[in-house]
Amino acid sequence: MLSAHHVFAVAPNNPASLTQSTNASTLASSTTYTYAVSAVTDLGETTVSSSVNKTTGAGANEQNTVSWNAVVGASYYKVYRGAAGSTTLSQYIETTNTSLVDTGNLTWESKPSFVTWNETVNLNNGGTGVQDACSVAYNGYLYAIGGSNGSTHYANSYYAPINTTGTSGALGSIGSWTSTASLTDAVDNSGCVAYNGYVYVLGGYDNTAAGISTTVYYSQIQSTGALGTWGTTTGLTTGVQNPVVGINNGYIYILGGKNGATVYNNTYYA
Repeated sequence: MLSAHHVFAVAPNNPASLTQSTNASTLASSTTYTYAVSAVTDLGETTVSSSVNKTTGAGANEQNTVSWNAVVGASYYKVYRGAAGSTTLSQYIETTNTSLVDTGNLTWESKPSFVTWNETVNLNNGGTGVQDACSVAYNGYLYAIGGSNGSTHYANSYYAPINTTGTSGALGSIGSWTSTASLTDAVDNSGCVAYNGYVYVLGGYDNTAAGISTTVYYSQIQSTGALGTWGTTTGLTTGVQNPVVGINNGYIYILGGKNGATVYNNTYYA
């Protein structure tokens, strides 16, 4: 089931070509190599393209060059590769280019797998658990906004750095949570997106006004990851909580949600 706060991005086109050239290389001879590509944007990593493969010649020093079409908004790309002779994409390397020459001497990282879940830094909310907050990741930071503990409703906002290098802890873990600018009202069950340097919070239950909210909040993300003062922009036409929210190419989409006992199938965009 989709959660209310998932955001999706579009994968790059299939790798446009995979060619070989006879140059100095340590790739194994007479061996099939398999490749695929994904893009990493402000919305996260896209799905991975279809794979392509090539078999090296017998006894020849051959390099594999994989290339693909650029993706609008991509910060960089991940090229996945199967180990020699394997079609399982178990390795990856990052590049800002739209092609990669595999000489056999590149440093490939092991592809993470969901074998086990690992606990990381707990949200610092005065020692109180949080439910129904909205959460979004952007540019190396994870945000948690609003929510409640079942009885007390929060306007609090927090952010934490995501470890993307593995040098300050386990890869994918987060650093310490830091309190940042609070919403003007206590809101839970809202939708969140981040785009082009801003975080948006849409709808939800406004505990301050004691009702389902039409308000859309926005805050500029600072260079430190902190959030600036929250403002409001054009409101929703109908109050909604628990919406599915997505963003693509400058447009925000709201799908479904509910207002009390009424469950919606409406779709809106702005």
